[in-house]
Amino acid sequence: MQIDWWTLAIQTINFIVVVWLLTRFLYRPVKDVIAKRQAIAEEALSGARKKTEEAEEARRNYEEERSNLAAAQREREAELHTEMEKERQAAIGEAKKQADHLLADAKERIEREREEALDALREEITSLAADLAAKALAGAGMAGAGEAMLERVARHLSALPEKDLTELKEDAARAGASVVVTSAAPIPDDEQSRWRSRLREWIGQGARIEFEVKPEIIGGVELHFAHGVLSFSIAEALRAAAERVRG
Repeated sequence: MQIDWWTLAIQTINFIVVVWLLTRFLYRPVKDVIAKRQAIAEEALSGARKKTEEAEEARRNYEEERSNLAAAQREREAELHTEMEKERQAAIGEAKKQADHLLADAKERIEREREEALDALREEITSLAADLAAKALAGAGMAGAGEAMLERVARHLSALPEKDLTELKEDAARAGASVVVTSAAPIPDDEQSRWRSRLREWIGQGARIEFEVKPEIIGGVELHFAHGVLSFSIAEALRAAAERVRG
């Protein structure tokens, strides 16, 4: 087997030329295109990663904001609940206060009305009792002013303080003044003489003593001086008893 070196050389040169041509006009442009596409792909991938990160960040921010909003909502609801509870308690307190006030007013009014009713009933009973007592005493013949009443008056005068007795004497001694013995029924003349004699022992011998009749005093006597009255009448005793009952 013989080798054709010229042919081998020419083929080798052709191969080298083809390789050079392929490298120059095919491999490098393809490599550049691949590099550019790879760069574009990496840039797109980097952009996608960035978008993904931004989306994730936005999602976290959204979740955080939603959580904060929920917490703020719960806090606001708690505040509203507290305020509503305070208002409810205030309303209950005010209603209770008004109810207590109304109850106190009602109790006071009921008590006042009860007292007024009792006073009216007491007044009616007292007046009735006084009327009955007056009628009973008058019907029992106690309208007169006998010896026993004269002794009672004398005891009262003798027990008076010196100052009071002096004032009575001065009243009786005034010019034109007189001491009026008032009784429910006329005092007989002989008894009038005894009354004058006994009274002058205490209020002065020159005292002018007169007598008058007033059935409304029921019984006993009243001594009317210029500036005062000494009452020993049944009407006055009943009036005093009625006042004690009313009090």
